[in-house]
Amino acid sequence: MGSNAVKTIINCGTTQVSLSVFSADGATLVLERHIVEDLHYDYSEVKTLWADAVIPALQNIFRSGVKPEGEIVMIVPGHMLMTHTLTMSHMPDPAKRASYLAYEAEKSFPFSLDMLVCGDLATWSDGIEEKVILFGLKRDAIVEFTNRLMSETKLVPTRFQPSTCLEAHAYRYLTMGQSDLPPTLLVNVGAHTTTLTFMTDCGYEIAQFAIGGNYITQKIAEATGTPFIAAENRKIAYFEGELQFAQDDPTAAAITAAADSFTRRIHREINLRLIGFRKNNNGVGPARVLISGRAARLPGFTEKLSSLLRLPIEPLDMRPLISLAPGVQPMDDCELQESVGEATMLVLPEITGVNLFPPEIAAKIEFKKKLPFLTIAGICFALFPLPIYFHFAEQGKNLNAELKAKKAEIQKLTETQEYLKTKSDEAARLTAFVDKLGSALSERFQWNDFLAGTQNVLEELHSIQVTDADGEKEFSADRHVWLDALKVNRKLVPAADGVPVKVVCDVDLTFAMLLPQVDADDPKHNQSVFDARRKVILDALKKAEFVDPSEPFRDKARFEPANLPTLTVTVRVKSEKGL
Repeated sequence: MGSNAVKTIINCGTTQVSLSVFSADGATLVLERHIVEDLHYDYSEVKTLWADAVIPALQNIFRSGVKPEGEIVMIVPGHMLMTHTLTMSHMPDPAKRASYLAYEAEKSFPFSLDMLVCGDLATWSDGIEEKVILFGLKRDAIVEFTNRLMSETKLVPTRFQPSTCLEAHAYRYLTMGQSDLPPTLLVNVGAHTTTLTFMTDCGYEIAQFAIGGNYITQKIAEATGTPFIAAENRKIAYFEGELQFAQDDPTAAAITAAADSFTRRIHREINLRLIGFRKNNNGVGPARVLISGRAARLPGFTEKLSSLLRLPIEPLDMRPLISLAPGVQPMDDCELQESVGEATMLVLPEITGVNLFPPEIAAKIEFKKKLPFLTIAGICFALFPLPIYFHFAEQGKNLNAELKAKKAEIQKLTETQEYLKTKSDEAARLTAFVDKLGSALSERFQWNDFLAGTQNVLEELHSIQVTDADGEKEFSADRHVWLDALKVNRKLVPAADGVPVKVVCDVDLTFAMLLPQVDADDPKHNQSVFDARRKVILDALKKAEFVDPSEPFRDKARFEPANLPTLTVTVRVKSEKGL
C-alpha cells in the first residue's frame, strides 16, 4: 500500500488521545489501527496541565510498537481554538483576500496577529459571495507544544488540523451521495467546550461555547466539598453504575442537580445560537440534531435536550461506514467522527483542511530535510573549481595586476564624480536663489499696488465727514485711525481634484485708533463706539482693489493700552495681485 493512500491521525482531545491509521479502498475508509489512551489530570486546569498529560500518553502509544504511516496529522482540541464565521465578497486576488482575512482575524480574535497562528477555510461560494471560517491558535502555546512533541516523542507531523471543522467533513462522508438534505445541527459536547456545526446547502457555520462535561464535575466538587479529580471519578462511577448512593444521600442529589443544570445550560446556549441561525436562514431552522462527545453519553441527557429543543436527536456514529482491517477490534464507542473527518480527504478530494502548524517550525523542518543535499552540493561545488583554478593560476596573476590598475582608475573617476556632484549641488542652490530674486523682481509692482491700495483705505477713513449740531461739515472721529503693523503670510496649497498647486497670500493689517470712550480695564462699557469704528474699517477694506471678496475677513481686537485699542484684520489678497 503506497504511503500516499495512508494517513496517520493523532486526535489530541481534552480527556483522551487516540492514534488512528486510515487507508482508502475506493470510496471506503479502512481503519488499519486504532489506539486510545485516557488522559489523567485535573481537567479544570486544562490550559496548564493538558500538554503534560498528552506527551506521556503519546509516548505510551509509541512504546507499544505502533509506527506512524503516511502523512501525520495532529488534531488540535477545541479548548485551544478560536473560530469566527463570516460571509464576504468573493476575491479572486489571493493577496487581497489574505489581507482582508487578516483584518477580520485582528478584529474578531482577542489577540494581535503576531501572537496568533491563523488559518481559514472556505465552506461555500457562489462566485459572488463566499462563507469563510477563520481559525486561530495562540502562537506561544502551540509553538511550545510542538517543540515538546518533536523533542520528547520524535514525532514530526505535517499538519495541525482544527477539530472544530472535522465533524462537518465527517457529516459529508456520512451523507455522501444523498441530495436535498435538510438543515442539520451537529453538536459535539466535549469536556471543556461544546462545538455547534450548522450544516446547510450553503456550506456550514461553526459556533463554540466554553461549557462541557467539566461543568458537572465542578458543580459536584462545589456541592460536596471534594477536589476536582475526586469529583470527576465519583461522577463517572455514578453514571456508569459502579457507585450507588442511598435515596436520601445528599451526594446523589448533588450529582443529579449538577446534571440537570448542565442540560439546561447546554439547551440555553444552543437555543441562543439557533435564534441567530434562523434569522440568517430566512426563518428556517435545523430539522434534526446529530450529537457526539463523551459528555453527551450522560444518562438521560439526549432525551432531555431533545425535549427542550423540540428536535429529534441521534448519535453521530461513523462506525457503520468504516471497514476494519484484519486484527482491528470493533470499538464500543462512536468517538471517531473527528478522525474520520480528517480521513475523508483520502476519498473526497473536494474536501480541504486547514494547517495551523507554526510556520517558523515548519521552515526549520524543511531546511533540515534539505541540509544533507545542500551539504553534498556544497562539497561538489567546492571541489569542482580546483582543476580550473590550477589551469588558470598564471592568468590569474596577470588579471590581478590589471585589476589593481583598474581600481586606481576607478578611484580617480570616483573623486572626479564627487567633485562634479559638489559643483552641481552648488549650481542648483544658486539657480534657486536667482529664481527667487527673479520672482521678487517680477512682483515688485504688485507690492506698489498693494501699498497704494492700503494707503487708499486709510485716506478714505481720514476723509470721512459728518454734519455737526450747527449743520456744519467736520471730519469724523473715525479719521483717528492709522496702520500700526502689516504682516504678509504666504502658504502653498497642494494640488487636489485636478486643481494645480497654488500660492495663497493672506495679509494681517493691524489698525490702531484713538478712542477716549473705550477704557482698557472695562472695554465693554462703551462697546458700541468700538463696534462702530470696527464697521467703518471693515467697510473700507471691502472696497479695496487688492482684497479677494470671496474669502471672509477674520479680525481680532485688543484693548490695551487704555483708549488706544487695535483691530487686526486678516484679508485674502486676490491671486492676480499676490505678493
